[in-house]
Amino acid sequence: AAVDFANCELLRVLDLEECKDLKDDHLDGIHNLWHLKYLSLGATVSRLPRKIEKLHCLETLDMRNAMVEIILPVEVLKLPYLAHILGKFKLGKRDWKMSESFKFLPKESNLQTLAGFVTDNNPGFPMLMVRMNKLRKVKIWCDEDESNSPALAQLSTGIKKFVEEQLDASIGARSLSLHLKNSSVNILHCLENSFGYLSSLKLHGALSGLTQFATSLCGLTELCLSSTNSLISAEILNLRKLIHLEYQKLVRVSLGGFIIRRQDFPRLLRLCLVQSPTLPTTEEGSLRNLISLQLLSEDLGDVCGIEIGRHEHLQEVALDSKMNKEAKRVWEDAAKKHPKEAKGLVPQKG
Repeated sequence: AAVDFANCELLRVLDLEECKDLKDDHLDGIHNLWHLKYLSLGATVSRLPRKIEKLHCLETLDMRNAMVEIILPVEVLKLPYLAHILGKFKLGKRDWKMSESFKFLPKESNLQTLAGFVTDNNPGFPMLMVRMNKLRKVKIWCDEDESNSPALAQLSTGIKKFVEEQLDASIGARSLSLHLKNSSVNILHCLENSFGYLSSLKLHGALSGLTQFATSLCGLTELCLSSTNSLISAEILNLRKLIHLEYQKLVRVSLGGFIIRRQDFPRLLRLCLVQSPTLPTTEEGSLRNLISLQLLSEDLGDVCGIEIGRHEHLQEVALDSKMNKEAKRVWEDAAKKHPKEAKGLVPQKG
C-alpha cells in the first residue's frame, strides 16, 4: 500500500534503501514532506517520485542502488539547498540552449556533488555543469563516440571549467571520475592544455594520451586508471611526474619494463594493480613509504621484481583469490622473510 506521508510532515531523513517491496507509486505523495533534507531510494525504484521538485529543503538525493538509469526532472536542480546528487541520472530530452540555461538553476547553485550523470547524446547536464560553481565531486558516464557530438563539445567545456576553477589546494578535496568509451581521445585532447587543482582523478576507457592531462593537475593524491586499450611506454613513464600521489590504482595497464626508481612516487602509500599482464620492477630504496600493496591478477607469477623486503613499512599484501597455489606460496614465503617492522605480514585474498 502507498505510504501516508501526510502524517510525517516533520520528517527530515528518509532512508528507504533496504525496502525490497517498495514500488514507484508508493512514493507519489512524498512531496508532502516539505522539511525533508535527505532522501535515499533502493533498487526497486525505477523513477523519481512525482512532484519531487516540491521538496524545498532537500539537501541530498541518493539513488546509487537503482538498477536503471534514472530520469532527473530538471526542476529538481532548482531546489535551493540541494548539495549532493548520487546515482546514475539522465536529463529528459528537450531543445537545450546555452542562452536559456539560467532558467534551470538558481543564481547561486549549492550543488557540490554531482556523481553522477550520463550524457546520452544530451548536452543538458554538461551545459548546466558550467553554471555549478560550488562543485567538488563530479562523476560522468559518456556514451558518445562521435567527435562532433553537441553533448561531447559541451562536456569538454564543462570538465575544463571544473578542472580550472581552482588552483588552490586549501579549498579541500576535489575529484573527477570519467567513464568514457571511444570519446576519451577527443575529450582528453581538449583538456591536454588545462591546468588546475584536483585531489582525485579516475579515468576508464580508451585512455591513450591521458598522462599529459593527469600531470597538468596540481595536488593530485589519488589516481585510478582503467584502460581498455594499450598505453605506450612513454605515457607510463610520464606517471613519474606525479610526485604527490598517495594512492595509485592501475587496471589492465601493462608495466613490463617499467622500473620504479628511488625518486619516483616519494609519497605513495598504497599501490593497487588489477589484471595487469606484467608488473614493474622496484629499485632498491624506492616506494619507501608504501604500506599497502594489492596485486589482483589471477595469472600473477612470482614476485616479479617487486621485492617486498625492501619496503620496511609495508603492512598489507593483497593477492587475487584465484591465483594458483604455487605462485601464492612464493608470495607467502616472501612475506615471512619481511623485516621485523612488518612482522606477521600475511598476503590477503583479493
